[in-house]
Amino acid sequence: MREIFSEESLRRIDRSFSEQCRRFPALFSAVRERLSESDRNTAAAMRYLYASMPLSDAASYPFETFLDYARWGVRLRESKQAVRALPEELFFPYVLQHRVNEEEILPCRRLFGEALEKRLRERGVPEAEQELAVKEINYWCAEQGCYRSGDARTLAALSFYRRGYGRCGEESVFAVNAMRAYGIPARQVYVPRWSHCEDNHAWIEIYAGGKWHFTGACEPLEILDRGWFNEAASRAMLVHSRYFAAGLPWESGEGKDGREVLPGEECIGKEGIATMLNQLPRYALTRQIRLRVLDRAGCPLPGAMLSLELLNAAEYAPIAELVTGENGEACFTTGRGSLLVRARFGGEERSALLDVRTEDTLTLRFGEESREEAWRALDFFAPQDAEVNTGGETEAQRVEGKRRLQRCREKLALEKGNYRNPALMEFLRKPCPEERQEILSCLSEKDLTDIEAEVLEECFTEAQPYREGLEREAFIRYVLNPRVEDEILRPHRRVLFHAFSEAERALFRREPEQLWARIDTEIRSFPERERLSVVTPPAACWRSRTGSERSKQILFVAAARSLGIPARLRPSDGAMECWDREAEDFCPIRREERTESWLLFRKKPGEKLQYAQHWTVAREMGGGYRTLRLEDRVWKGDTLELPAVPGSYRIVTENRLPNGNIHAMELLFRLDARQRKPVQLQYRDAELGEMLEHIRLPEFVLETEDSREERASILMAEGKQAFLWLEPGAEPTEHILNELVERTARLSRFSARLHLILQDPGALEDALLLRVRELLPGARIWYDRVREQAERISRRMYVEPDSLPLILVTDEPLIGIYAVSGYNVGSGDLLLRIMEEGQQAFGYEKR
Repeated sequence: MREIFSEESLRRIDRSFSEQCRRFPALFSAVRERLSESDRNTAAAMRYLYASMPLSDAASYPFETFLDYARWGVRLRESKQAVRALPEELFFPYVLQHRVNEEEILPCRRLFGEALEKRLRERGVPEAEQELAVKEINYWCAEQGCYRSGDARTLAALSFYRRGYGRCGEESVFAVNAMRAYGIPARQVYVPRWSHCEDNHAWIEIYAGGKWHFTGACEPLEILDRGWFNEAASRAMLVHSRYFAAGLPWESGEGKDGREVLPGEECIGKEGIATMLNQLPRYALTRQIRLRVLDRAGCPLPGAMLSLELLNAAEYAPIAELVTGENGEACFTTGRGSLLVRARFGGEERSALLDVRTEDTLTLRFGEESREEAWRALDFFAPQDAEVNTGGETEAQRVEGKRRLQRCREKLALEKGNYRNPALMEFLRKPCPEERQEILSCLSEKDLTDIEAEVLEECFTEAQPYREGLEREAFIRYVLNPRVEDEILRPHRRVLFHAFSEAERALFRREPEQLWARIDTEIRSFPERERLSVVTPPAACWRSRTGSERSKQILFVAAARSLGIPARLRPSDGAMECWDREAEDFCPIRREERTESWLLFRKKPGEKLQYAQHWTVAREMGGGYRTLRLEDRVWKGDTLELPAVPGSYRIVTENRLPNGNIHAMELLFRLDARQRKPVQLQYRDAELGEMLEHIRLPEFVLETEDSREERASILMAEGKQAFLWLEPGAEPTEHILNELVERTARLSRFSARLHLILQDPGALEDALLLRVRELLPGARIWYDRVREQAERISRRMYVEPDSLPLILVTDEPLIGIYAVSGYNVGSGDLLLRIMEEGQQAFGYEKR
């Protein structure tokens, strides 16, 4: 048999695998025995996978799951010259490795690999033409699935393939698996949070032609290093990737600041077993910042934890975590915007805002006086976009790419448009179909597409003895329901029920806190060996006696339900709760999590503040603040009452401006036991000039009513112009048309600068549009036959691309100063203000 791995790599892999066997014999002893069944190369690949994987993977999945990845990876290495030529530091983590991020792991490599080899062979793609292969594989990916938003749980690549859709994180997990299945090194890259808007995004990087390239997952183009997100990525403060098991297959070492050093990569910290790598310089103009932490005496403080945070969705979101070195310093490469830097050491915390546009150093000193309980104003600046990856498709490539993508979408709709999970029909065919529907009502749309019949059947059967003793809603949602949080759903009821004696079950039903004490005692956590957002399913957590704190809490709820105890994780903060029959309410298992106090929030009369967009509340838990999930709470007039746990709280309000910057306010305070504390929310307004941009637009073409084409740059030549892409008859468009009707007296002098853009002449029959044309006869009607134009303009102006109406205001040829998509209350008034005010009132910076 040909040796495909170096002796040095094999020694290091064996050493690491042996160490895991020593530390976790219950998990790894059976694995070691099974390895003797495999050939030398496959056994080495399996040892690498087990040495590099989170403990939760070893506990959650059978040996055969990883065998699919090992065998296919070895086959690629043995049979393909391009894969044999890869350095081991690329092959192991980016071809062989099974894990991409936090997805469920199901066997898929052989399935994808065989399909792709057949496809590329039939299309005549030479093995050496890696960039061409990447393009063809991405077109195959587009045939298999497309974007659709969903919940936070990340599907397995195989599940995405089966159902044909998922969010960007799932598209990219699938595309990475497809690339690796063909032997092309690939990884997922993530913007953990955008700096200029609320949300995040993921795409993929592939190693071809001797360097890393990028492309949108399941969003093929005719060229690499291009995607709809290029301009957005140039405004990011961080683009990162994850690397599993640094030190394998080669030693990584440490730098002067204690961080790992990988060849050609900037390591920015650890997240359990995963090493975080900074990929931002590939996408944006960057600056290296130096962060210094001092103790009370003013001396450098080594070992301080640094959290670098953005304000997004009105909460502070960490994008990187560093540790100061022996000199009390840490360095970080980031974008040219604002970061909140938070230092923690010995139970103390200090924070400050760093404007990286103008500063590249920051010093935080412990022991300085804490500020009083008072609101403070904070301004976050988003980086300006930059021309970093400037290459674009030719017109011929654009036309060809559009044609091919349309064929992909047609094939996808034909083959997977009516996907139904066969497990549901299998489950519902059995007796008591109406009662069986109850369990399905608890599950999300995503769950219904990939849950297994075995899970449904076990939960249904094992829950029935408790039906009669409970109120129907409590039984369905908190006993019958298989879903606790975002864990992988696997059978666990029988395992957990039989794990305890009858006496123990009786005790736990009387005193559920004893069940938690048992779990907390017996389940050990090894954070350094985990991927922190990957949950060990309840049965695997119990059998292996290992799991993260989050896994243990999910196990508690699952175990309680297995014993007929209605249980949940409290929606607002994740506290473990069980139903108390005497109190007729859920009560937390841990006394310190009881809601003994009240917060009374007040806002200005008529002020519209949406939670997780304009404001949030966070409570200090476990050494840091955790945002409460209060999206479902309803204001009564201008007051919102919230039962609360005593402790330290932080309120943040956010006014995200159209140019991406943020006017924020922050309040820190203490809530005492049994206190009723009123809090008046403070929200900062913005001047008009602060809301405007100066963004260069791509040229686009509109058609007149008699089919003559006109370039947009010509129409923009004379002062401010307003372009409105409309969808007459749809409610959002009807709202903005109504606002135009109500403001015709003031808009009439600008009517010649109003451009109403439709998709087809039939829209002219809309009664409200006819009314607008009657009142504003100078407004011009145009047709946009190229539907992608509105999406391209939306993305360039950083507004939602799939939502009409789109309003764009320009003040010189191909320069956008304002845009909004969808309907927002007051859009008409703001449009009028922009058209009326002179340019001298605008405070934007030209780009």
